[in-house]
Amino acid sequence: QHQQCKLCVCACVRACVRAWACVTLVHRLSSSKPCDYQVYKPMLCLFAMVDKCQSVLKANVDLGDEEDFSQAWLTWMRHNDMAVLEACDKVLRYLWEDLKDCESLAEFFDAAGLLHDVDDPQGFLTDLLNKAAAEQPTQ
Repeated sequence: QHQQCKLCVCACVRACVRAWACVTLVHRLSSSKPCDYQVYKPMLCLFAMVDKCQSVLKANVDLGDEEDFSQAWLTWMRHNDMAVLEACDKVLRYLWEDLKDCESLAEFFDAAGLLHDVDDPQGFLTDLLNKAAAEQPTQ
């Protein structure tokens, strides 16, 4: 959930900087009004893609005797290239079939399986922007 937060704030800031001067950015964030869903969609899709890759690829990794997970994962991927390709196909299908056509934040959170973490996506985003506005340095 922490990664989602950073990505949503980043998307909002990028949209504000494109639309207004940096001085107005402070006012925009302090207003805490969420941007249109299309502003957040690329960042959320990036998060969903990385999250899905992690869950699909790491699901089959057995640590065995190795204590270092990254080394065990690397070894597993070297020896299971077909499984990696199949997992990547699953991720692409997931992005294409489940997430591509989402029209709202609530629909995206539902399709991405995030509603178990965040039951009110719009309220979550508003709270997130309020927190970001409260943490901005004063000039």
